[in-house]
Amino acid sequence: MNALWGIFSKNGSPGKTFVVNESPWLAELARADSLFAETSHDVRHYVIASDAEVLEVLSKYPPHIA
Repeated sequence: MNALWGIFSKNGSPGKTFVVNESPWLAELARADSLFAETSHDVRHYVIASDAEVLEVLSKYPPHIA
């Protein structure tokens, strides 16, 4: 969680939606799972945050927020 708050401090306060470039989470998954590494080239790490909650999404498509 500390790393996430570090990202918030660079991008502003909670209540933001953004992409984590050079995601440590994606890098770790790719190191741990060769199949994921081979098939995840278009996957991006999205963060959707409010003042109360944080949702992190790995997807090839941008999340739709309704």
